[in-house]
Amino acid sequence: MSRVVHNSIIVIFAITALCFLPNQWVWAQLPTSPEEFVTYEKQSGFIKEFAVPFEELGLKGITTDLQGRNVWFYHSTNTTSTLVLFNPANGEFTKFPVEGQTVTDEPIINLASSQLAFDSERNAVWFTDSRINSVGRLNIDTAQISLWPVPTEQAGPMGITLSPDGNSVWFAEITGDKIARLDVSSGKIEEYPTGDQSGPALLAFDDSGQLWVTLSFADSVLLAQPWALAPNSSLGMSRFSLPEPDRFSPLGIAFSEGKVFLPDHGSSRIIVADASSNLQQYDEYWTSPSPAFPTTLPSQIVVAVSDKQGKIYFTQHGGNRITEISNDGMMTEYEIPTGPLSTVVYLSAASDGKVWFAEWASNKIA
Repeated sequence: MSRVVHNSIIVIFAITALCFLPNQWVWAQLPTSPEEFVTYEKQSGFIKEFAVPFEELGLKGITTDLQGRNVWFYHSTNTTSTLVLFNPANGEFTKFPVEGQTVTDEPIINLASSQLAFDSERNAVWFTDSRINSVGRLNIDTAQISLWPVPTEQAGPMGITLSPDGNSVWFAEITGDKIARLDVSSGKIEEYPTGDQSGPALLAFDDSGQLWVTLSFADSVLLAQPWALAPNSSLGMSRFSLPEPDRFSPLGIAFSEGKVFLPDHGSSRIIVADASSNLQQYDEYWTSPSPAFPTTLPSQIVVAVSDKQGKIYFTQHGGNRITEISNDGMMTEYEIPTGPLSTVVYLSAASDGKVWFAEWASNKIA
């Protein structure tokens, strides 16, 4: 088991409240309304927050361009969807409304938080939107938004990523129990089932071009070989779980130095394993207890693209912190100034060394 060193540095980051915690008792520890989530604001020398130009709560995923000069985030309610550009240099927000009638039930909209992926080759931002059950792309040069409806109704498109060759976009359908590939040239979408009630959430490619998907409802991770997949079939897929009796609820996923990092959104730990181990041997990184809530609920996780050392960052939904793991195994936790639960689930790392996140309950990015 890895030895973890905790530091007292304070930083700000944010999370989006999720509705699929595996252990219902976890909700008993959390505030019951957004008004109770945010009752104080502290000073921080590490974090700068920006109030977003929306009255309603609805912050979802966040990403940046390669240099971190522009920040993109998604805001969605049960009736509206908006992709937003934030320029840190001048503090200006630019809204790009996403047209489309709501075709999805409210619980699915709240569960399947929209995610973003920046496409440097096309100077575009790809996104998922469960409200309109679609995958979309904003052409930054023309400000034009294109939409591709997901074939499965009420699919809950959520996690999204570009293939290593940039020719396709992959996304997860958390309520459709499928992963899907959008061919960028043809616009065709092919879907691949992940198993009943598996809940595919977020996904990422490893260095060998294999696609890994967290199955948040099934205590497991899916490994898919894109070249071996067949539509409407489970060919080319393998599922891995922790050795019994251990169980977990993976949400985010990231790779660094041949290891896979998996936040357990049902507890207070990160699972770290060799990518070739099939999760049968692993280390655990436990976060320190939150003063407000006993379970910290680690959520999305990213590799710092600016750091050749391969630092890892993840959010603590219940701990109200952002956490850094260095390549030597040291863990540093940064307290979010707005609390006790700014509700941070999603974050993004830019090449300029900054890490951005969205605070759902406080309606801020930081």
